[in-house]
Amino acid sequence: MSAVAALIAIPVAVAGVYGMNFNHVPELRWRFVYPTMLIATTALVTLVHLVFCKRRWL
Repeated sequence: MSAVAALIAIPVAVAGVYGMNFNHVPELRWRFVYPTMLIATTALVTLVHLVFCKRRWL
């Protein structure tokens, strides 16, 4: 259960930062910030999932 919670915690943490109503954060003006964060979040969750599977935690 802890491994699944760790997998869920990654996108929750990213959404917690990028879901806030900031107006003066420089990276929010970048053109590809949201697609980049979606790809990075997906890659990180996939990497953690692979590590957990390799260690037989999932």
